[in-house]
Amino acid sequence: MVRLASGVRQLKQRSIIANFSFSLTVVLMAISVIVFYISHHQFTENTNRDIKEKAEEYLVDLAAALQNPLWNFDESGVAAIGAGYTRNELIDTLRIEDAEGNILFQLENDENIPLFLMERTIIHNDVTVGHIHLGASAAHMKEVEKQFFWTFLPLVIGVLIATLFMTSLVMRLFFRRPFGHFVNLVQNFSKGDDAAFARGSPYIEFQPLVAVLKEMGDVIADQMRTLRDSQMELAVAQRIARFGSWKWNIQTGDLTWSEELYGMFGVDPERTRPTYDLYFSFVHPEDRQALREELDRAIVTFAPFSGDHRFLRADGKERWIHAQGETFRDENGAPSHMVGTAHDITERKKTEETIRRLNESLEVKVEERTRDLLEEKRRAENYLNIAGTVIVALDSEGRIDLINDKGAALLGHDKKALIGRDWFEMALPSDEREKVRATFGKIMAGEIKPLEFYENHVVVSDGGRRLVSWQNTLVRNQKGEITGTLSAGMDITDQRAAQKQVLDLLQINSAVFEGSPVGIVVYGRDGECVSANEAVGKIIGATTEQVLSQNFHEIASWKESGMYAMAMEALSAGVAMRGEFQVTTTFGKPIFVDCYFMPIIIHNERRLLFMLNDMTENVKIRTQLIQASKMATLGELATGVAHELNQPLNVIRLATNNMKNELSANRIDPDYISGKLEKMERQIDRAAGVIDHMRIFGRTSDKTPEVVDLREAINGVKGLIGEQLRLADIDLRLDFPDRCRPILGHRVQVEQVLLNLLGNARDALQDNQKKEEKRVTVSLDENNESVRIIVEDNGGGIPEDILPRIFDPFFTNKAVGEGTGLGLSISYGIVSDMKGKIKAENTEAGARFTLEFPAVESAAEMT
Repeated sequence: MVRLASGVRQLKQRSIIANFSFSLTVVLMAISVIVFYISHHQFTENTNRDIKEKAEEYLVDLAAALQNPLWNFDESGVAAIGAGYTRNELIDTLRIEDAEGNILFQLENDENIPLFLMERTIIHNDVTVGHIHLGASAAHMKEVEKQFFWTFLPLVIGVLIATLFMTSLVMRLFFRRPFGHFVNLVQNFSKGDDAAFARGSPYIEFQPLVAVLKEMGDVIADQMRTLRDSQMELAVAQRIARFGSWKWNIQTGDLTWSEELYGMFGVDPERTRPTYDLYFSFVHPEDRQALREELDRAIVTFAPFSGDHRFLRADGKERWIHAQGETFRDENGAPSHMVGTAHDITERKKTEETIRRLNESLEVKVEERTRDLLEEKRRAENYLNIAGTVIVALDSEGRIDLINDKGAALLGHDKKALIGRDWFEMALPSDEREKVRATFGKIMAGEIKPLEFYENHVVVSDGGRRLVSWQNTLVRNQKGEITGTLSAGMDITDQRAAQKQVLDLLQINSAVFEGSPVGIVVYGRDGECVSANEAVGKIIGATTEQVLSQNFHEIASWKESGMYAMAMEALSAGVAMRGEFQVTTTFGKPIFVDCYFMPIIIHNERRLLFMLNDMTENVKIRTQLIQASKMATLGELATGVAHELNQPLNVIRLATNNMKNELSANRIDPDYISGKLEKMERQIDRAAGVIDHMRIFGRTSDKTPEVVDLREAINGVKGLIGEQLRLADIDLRLDFPDRCRPILGHRVQVEQVLLNLLGNARDALQDNQKKEEKRVTVSLDENNESVRIIVEDNGGGIPEDILPRIFDPFFTNKAVGEGTGLGLSISYGIVSDMKGKIKAENTEAGARFTLEFPAVESAAEMT
């Protein structure tokens, strides 16, 4: 360390010339080393390349020489040729092998490591006959490098010494005298010669420097003047800022105050001598002890003193002061004096008090806001946990930062135990793990764009697999750097299974579509036929190709039968509709078809699904059932009809007897005879009306609908069953307006339904013997769209357990032999065929049946 310090001092005492020479020597040596290194490297590369070229030539020559001996299995010839090449100083190792790898000749040098190895395969007549392994001599390379070193080194050293000598000589001749003159100028100026720089320098190179030094002297003088001005300005600034300075002699207790401190304490500088005791007389009594302890600590430890305390001015006003200072030692190391500053901080203290109160208020608000934020966080966590999807956040390493309850439940693990775990190791099956991890790594590195949607399996706790569809987004920090991913996943395992089932169902539906006996056709938006099965052609007597070529807007039979109107209504309303129509096949055969029109959406385009079934045989059977039901009804009404006919016959018989008596007594009065004949004629018309109505009721109904006045139908039914109800002590009450809009249908069928309902009411009232008053009411009302017939009795009602099945075929609650169970079922079908509705319900006294039909204005609405 001593020698190093001495060397540093000597280095500092060197002249510029010596320093420049030393630096130049270092630079030249560094350049020489670099040049030597580059030259050596280039020389080595060239020499190495030359050796490789020569070795390659030797290898080619040797291969050519060995072709025949190796082909002829002449081992002695191979050895002789190999021995001849070993005398070459360039070859260090040589090994010759036959085609099977057997060594025929070998030269090894254990002392040296070959510079490089070369191999060559020997081919004779397109057949591999052997191999050559040749190693170049490293000793030869070292010898060449040694020659280069001893040739180049003396040249470099000579150039370096010559350069240094010439540089030192030039520096001494041209720089010693100018520098000596400049040093004399500086020494004269430092001794007080202010005009030394003014005289200048005879050397033009030093003239700018001398001018700068002269200017620096002028600047220093200006700075001294500025310093005095600054001291004055400091005093003013202290007064403005209420900032003062002080010095306390610890040993004597004397104080020295700046002018501002006198004003701060409100005392006269001319009449006041500051002392330690005087200062403490101004300090607030409650702060004196703490201030003394702080000053004593500063004196003992020589640590800086700083503190705030209150003081009382001479006028009694309380103020705050901030004092700080440092303790200085005397030549013996003892505390001698303390120097410091004092700042009136009363306004600051008031501001701090205001800020303190504001902070307290702010802390309350922050606490309230924190509670709100915690509540928001709790709600957000609840939202994540009640979400129907799996929420997972991963950091850039693939570790789990966040997972909701849905995700933990899917995996079958505790949510807290999952945080920090490697997602890929823990949740992904082994056969998918590396692929997904590699993709994730590329996304984190920014090599590929994030996959917005991705599907992969996850492993659950029981070892099973679930397929999850992910929607991913990147998480970035404030710098825009990718820090992880946030993914929302949906378990689609069951969905995929359902999709497979749907595909299976589609295949089944396709088979059903082609093999169904029901005709199925799909029409496009413009009415063109999109698809049709073979059943359609069989029903209407056409080929599938003919059906496909039709546009339903142009099918005449649709428009004639009303099918077209229903199809357009279904399309415009967007609801399915069903109806029964009579059409003619291509062979001219009239058939009845049950049609079903349903609007469907395919590829966001509304289309029409049309299904039809040949109902000709069913219509025949249904017509026969209705006719049979009417005949049964007529049979049940026979007694009442006989009584209805018996009354006019009795009247006619009585009138005839009266006329005979008058004739026997020769009392022939024309007026009397005329009156009796008129009465007989009215009774004959009454009987004829009953018989005609029975004849009309008993015949098969025409399929063409007609305008029906429901009041006439109700009166007609009264004529058929009214007498039976009277004989059974049942009061039949009719309640309908003077005028009512008609319906479109068949009067006979309406009467059949009413007869069935009144007959059921009669049976129910006869079974209920406790009823003192037996009553059936038939009322009629209408609204803007429909007309209703209400049949209501007080027979006790329909049992609640059979009410839902009241219209089922062959269902009856009557005794065996008293009913077929078809009456209400046929009635339901009749009302439905006329686009109406029938409803059964119970009242407090009995049962109520409501028939509702679409109303029309006139016969013109039939079309």
